Amino acid sequence: MLFRSSYLMTSTPITESDVAQRARDDRLSVREKIGYGLGDAGGTVITCLIMNFLTFFYTDIYGLKTTDLALLFVAVKVVGAIADLVMGQITDRYSFASGRYRPYLLWLAVPFGVSVFFVFTTPAWGYDAKLIWAYSTYILMTIMTAGVGIPYISLISGLTSDPHERLSANGYAEQDMTQLWHSVLAILRQIARHPALQAGRLRAIGLAGQGEGVWLSDEQGEPVGPGILWSDTRSHELMSDLLRRPGFDRRYFADTGTHLQPCNTSLQLYWLKQYQPARLAAARYLFFAKDWIRFRLTGVAALELTDASSSLLNQQSGSWSSVVMNEMGLDELLPLFPPLLAPDAPAGTLSDAVAALTGLPAATPVAAGALDVCSAALGCGAVNDGDIYTILGTTCCTGIVCHGRQTVNEGTRYVTHTEAGS
Repeated sequence: MLFRSSYLMTSTPITESDVAQRARDDRLSVREKIGYGLGDAGGTVITCLIMNFLTFFYTDIYGLKTTDLALLFVAVKVVGAIADLVMGQITDRYSFASGRYRPYLLWLAVPFGVSVFFVFTTPAWGYDAKLIWAYSTYILMTIMTAGVGIPYISLISGLTSDPHERLSANGYAEQDMTQLWHSVLAILRQIARHPALQAGRLRAIGLAGQGEGVWLSDEQGEPVGPGILWSDTRSHELMSDLLRRPGFDRRYFADTGTHLQPCNTSLQLYWLKQYQPARLAAARYLFFAKDWIRFRLTGVAALELTDASSSLLNQQSGSWSSVVMNEMGLDELLPLFPPLLAPDAPAGTLSDAVAALTGLPAATPVAAGALDVCSAALGCGAVNDGDIYTILGTTCCTGIVCHGRQTVNEGTRYVTHTEAGS
């Protein structure tokens, strides 16, 4: 009892104004969000450079054998895992007058840049010396990456203790829909000047686009807020809540063919319903990226099968998932869903207004189109049962064409192919 009473003692009561002030202090300014995002973007540039170019550089330019390259990558992954753990311990244990995380960014930014430069240099040495150089520079860059990456990731916790503010700084991934539309128009104007199109050989327009995400518009196609991208992770906490429901992920997977992930359109809609219901109320249509572009091209609102199959459809029946609609409570959003079309279905014609803006012929037929990974499968000829294809891009994935579900591992997810029955 003595210990309990000692914990209850306080000289200054906490008032509502104190709580309100703490909330204001935790709120990040636009400048802070932009600054944090720019730093994150810089790191992403290096990551994409390594993912998309380093293998080619080491084999075709630097001259490493593929077996040596494979061993190098394994060694670097091991070093990277250890470096991340060590750097995490260091940042947790030590603090400085200028902060807990900021000093590492100041001290290691230049060495990190130099290490990246060294990785992409090709000394005129013998093979064994070059192999040692490759190991040394790649391992150095990996250590430097941990040295700046771990503190940078942790920095957001020092900026604010509000989880929603943290997500808004590094969990939101959005795109300006109006800017995207203007970019599409500019590209179409360039295409319209191609000799083949000048000769009247345009037969139809098809579309492929990034999957998942939420793109809301009004009746005329004007955006209702920015487009939410597949890389957005703001729904992570809500996902954790859903996963605590007994058997929910199993039922969700059985219905939709995917495990619950923050990128899922269904989960992003669930987040919007919880935190931005006014935005949903102001919208007339829900689209995926390519579907909204098609609506602007034709004036005909429609969703498309392959995109919708990523997290909204029951893949067995082709109808909207009962788990998504009933258990997640999204059935009230069904009025936002325009009609569902097959990938090769006619989805309207190019409007007179867009024809005038682009120089393309009015009334050109427009097909519904398909999800990017499904379009890639069709484009590279992966259309038969058992065909395997790999995409190396912003999202790296390997796809297997199958009739029915054939689980490869626990991370397998399924989307509907452009070819019926796959």
